[in-house]
Amino acid sequence: MNIDRLKHERLKQKIIELDMVIPGYVRTIYQQCGQPNCRCKKEKNYWHGPYYLWGRRINGKLTSKSISKSDVPLYKQWIKNRIKLKAIVSEMLNSGLQYATEYNYHRFS
Repeated sequence: MNIDRLKHERLKQKIIELDMVIPGYVRTIYQQCGQPNCRCKKEKNYWHGPYYLWGRRINGKLTSKSISKSDVPLYKQWIKNRIKLKAIVSEMLNSGLQYATEYNYHRFS
């Protein structure tokens, strides 16, 4: 097995080691409520929250879902895993292109 194939196998192993993978981002928001006499209407320091949202695109539209504070680190890790996956796949594609180019060159020269 040549060095390109070994690199490919190592990259595949990295993918296997990833946990859940999701797109998007996590954000924290504070909001005013709908109560007309609530203090939040007069002073921003009294807005309600924090609330945590997982945002992403679905069919080109931004959407978000409420998540609990305890789930924030988990969602952030899953999002980081997606970024890692994207980098691994990009490296695999580049390695594969290089291998295919060299293979084709050696095969026909």
